[in-house]
Amino acid sequence: MVYGWVISPVEYVDTSPDTLREDYSTDLVLMVAEVYQNERDIELAAQRLALLGEAHPQKILLGAIEYGVHVGYSPMDLIIMRELHDVLLNWQPMKEASSSE
Repeated sequence: MVYGWVISPVEYVDTSPDTLREDYSTDLVLMVAEVYQNERDIELAAQRLALLGEAHPQKILLGAIEYGVHVGYSPMDLIIMRELHDVLLNWQPMKEASSSE
């Protein structure tokens, strides 16, 4: 145990946000929702949420809201996340222009 913790501990390098623990990923979702309140750029918010996995951004938000309720996030934080979730209900990703044009 000393070897693994002191002499040669594991070093994580260049890990992606989708490897975060649920509490940290929920915090990240909340930060995205807070930034969305100021920017009102749904495409950018969806791109940021996509860093947390392959699920639809709405599903990522729903999971974060459920976790936030479970661990006691403040009502205001939950409202902010729900507002972004509601916007994502009607959101359709913009299609990129084809490369042949």
